[in-house]
Amino acid sequence: MSAEPKHLSLPQRARRFVGAFLQWRSIQAQIRDLSGKTVLVTGGARGIGAEVTRVLARWNAHVLLACRDGAQGERLRAGILSENPGTRITVLDTADTADLESMAELARRVKAELNGRALDGLVLNAGIAGRRYGRSKQGYESHVATNVLGHHLLALSLLEDLARSGAARIVYVTGDIYVLAKSCTLDFQYEDKRANYAYARSKLGVSWNARSMQEHVDAQGQSIQCVSVHPGVVGSELMKGGEIAKRLFLITPQKSAQSIVYSLTDEAVRGGDYIHNVRGKMALPPNDPVLQEDKRRQFWKECNEACAPYLQAR
Repeated sequence: MSAEPKHLSLPQRARRFVGAFLQWRSIQAQIRDLSGKTVLVTGGARGIGAEVTRVLARWNAHVLLACRDGAQGERLRAGILSENPGTRITVLDTADTADLESMAELARRVKAELNGRALDGLVLNAGIAGRRYGRSKQGYESHVATNVLGHHLLALSLLEDLARSGAARIVYVTGDIYVLAKSCTLDFQYEDKRANYAYARSKLGVSWNARSMQEHVDAQGQSIQCVSVHPGVVGSELMKGGEIAKRLFLITPQKSAQSIVYSLTDEAVRGGDYIHNVRGKMALPPNDPVLQEDKRRQFWKECNEACAPYLQAR
């Protein structure tokens, strides 16, 4: 057993948490021609995901837009096509990241759409925040099911398609709020007043799985880079609050999307990087909760065991 780092001190956590709101400037993705590239974006029809879809489509990528609401996805597609008629967007609806059966079906649909071609990018963006306590169809707490477990199954299911690219990236959308959590497990339960803590735990789980997936693909000899990104604190559907506070401390989904697209496309980014929307590539301190190696590997094992029946059913 490796020695675990001490947890972040209260001042360290406070600086990271407060610093997340100091975002008057943020990184900007450089315009690229993504012709011939195919990228899957979960939660791609609304909020940050919709803006990621817009940018990638404008840069000539074939975007596979995964969403729960097909009508919303088609409206976004029609709007983008009206501005850029040559754009390729495929809407994959009824994709519920909280439901492992739905994610297994989404993976099958993606493979059918690819028809042997490579998947060049996977943006794991869909998520929920601050909901009342609930459970997924498979019985997992709703934040960890939606933000972590469904995406884990999807990524595992598509590794062969990503490896075919030779230079693919998986972008895990996390958030600095994870510093408020000390662990993430699949058996977590909470009272309604702790919904934000459940969200923080799930984002720690996202960051853990990004690191673990990089270890996994490296061991398999697959040329896939796994990147975590904090896209900023955003005034989108996930963030409720007064309009004045939003204008002062929150950024728009358009600005937030830039850090995700940067993480997906910039040549300076490497597998295992943690990208911050203001600071860019960020070195984590030794006592950061993401670096709790034993807990991280145990969580990876739990996620693999939960997903195994749905991988076998492919």
